[in-house]
Amino acid sequence: MRNIPVILVLTILISLTLAEEVGIYDQSILRGMNWLINSKVKIYDLYETWGPNDQTASVLVTLVEFNFEPKDLINKSAQGLIKRQNEDGGWAKVKGESEPLITAQVLTALLRNGKEDSDAFKKGINYLKTKQNPDGSFTGEEGLTTGITANSVLFLIEAGERDTEYVRKGIEWIKKNQKEDGSWEECPKCNNMAVRALLAYGEPRDSEIIKKAVNYIIIDQNTDGSWGNCPHCTGMTMVTLLDLGETGPIEKAVKYLLYTQEDDGSWRGTAYYTSAALLGLKKARDHNIKVQILARKQIDTSKEIISKIPCECGCGKLSSECDCQWVQLLKADINQMLMEGKTKEEILSKYTTENVGEEISKSKERVEQGQGEIKNKPESNESKKERFFYLTIGFLSAALIFSLIYIKKLMKEEEK
Repeated sequence: MRNIPVILVLTILISLTLAEEVGIYDQSILRGMNWLINSKVKIYDLYETWGPNDQTASVLVTLVEFNFEPKDLINKSAQGLIKRQNEDGGWAKVKGESEPLITAQVLTALLRNGKEDSDAFKKGINYLKTKQNPDGSFTGEEGLTTGITANSVLFLIEAGERDTEYVRKGIEWIKKNQKEDGSWEECPKCNNMAVRALLAYGEPRDSEIIKKAVNYIIIDQNTDGSWGNCPHCTGMTMVTLLDLGETGPIEKAVKYLLYTQEDDGSWRGTAYYTSAALLGLKKARDHNIKVQILARKQIDTSKEIISKIPCECGCGKLSSECDCQWVQLLKADINQMLMEGKTKEEILSKYTTENVGEEISKSKERVEQGQGEIKNKPESNESKKERFFYLTIGFLSAALIFSLIYIKKLMKEEEK
C-alpha cells in the first residue's frame, strides 16, 4: 500500500519521457490506419477489398501485423481475393493473365489470414511452382526478376516449403546473381526482398552476401531519407534494416514518411503505399527510434515554399509537381532550415531565380551536417506546443491507470 504512490510517481516520470516519441508515431499511424480502413471498396457482391489484388494483399498483411479488429473485415477481404483467383490458380493485378509476383503476394496475405487449408491456397501454390524457370528464377515484369524470385521464395519458405527443391534453386539463383557492389537490380524493393528471402532461408546475418547487400542498401538511401522516393520501398526497407539491428539510416527514413504523409492520412492517396509506410513507422516505434520533426504548421510552410520554387531538372514544372533527385534535395534542405528556426521569407530569399543553382549545390552538405547538429538546436514554439500536448496525455493516462489500480486494491482490502 505504501509503495503505490512511489510506483505512481515513477510511472508518470517514465510516461513523460516517452510521451513525445510515442505521440509522434501514434498520431501518424492512427491517421494512416483511419484512412486505410475507410478507403476500401465494395466489389464482387459483399466482398470488401482495396482495389487491385496486390494492393489488397498488402493491406491485409498490414492489418494482421497491427492485430486489427474486427476480423470480419479482414475475412471478407480475403474472401474477395479468393473469388478473384484465375482458373490456372494464379492471380492477376486486376484482371487478365496470372502473374507469379501478384500470386505470391496474395498467397502471403491468405496464409497470414489463416486460409492455408482452402482449395484456393493449395491451387495457388501449385500454380506458383509451375512458373519457376530451370535456373531457379521466377520471371514476370521485365527488370524485376530478383523481386519476383525473392517474393516467391519468401512465400514458399513461410508456407513450410523451405526444404523443397523450389526454394533451394530460388535461393541459389539469388546468391548467384548478386552484383559486386552488393545489389541485384536498380530497384530498391527488389534488393530489399532479396535480403529478406536470404535471411528467411537461414543465411547468417554476418555472411558476406548479407553484409554487402546491407551496405549497398544503406548507401542507396536518398538524401531525403527515402529509398527510391517511394513510401512503399522506404517502409519495407526500414523493416528489414531494423530486423538486422541497423538503426543508422532510420531517423531520416522516419522523417521522410512523416513529412510526406498527406493531410488525409494516406501516402500518395493509395492503399499500397500507405500500408507499407505504416509497417515502417510501426517497426521504428517498436524499436524506440527517436526523431525530432517539424511541427504540423512547419510542414505546411515547407509545402508552401516548395510550391513557389521552379524545378531545376529541366521539366519546366514547379518543385511541388516533380519528384526528381533535385527536388528531393531541395525538400530536405528546406526542412533542415525550418528545424533551425529559419522563416519562410528567409528560405525563399535563398532560392531566387538568380542564385537557386548555387544554393542547391550547397544543400547536400548542409543536410548531412545538420543530421548531427539538429538535436542541439532550439525548439520552435509549434514543436513545444505539440510536445506539451503529448506530455499531458501521457501524464493523465498514467495517473488514471494507477488511480484505478489503487482504488481496486483499497476495495479488496475493505472486502477482507
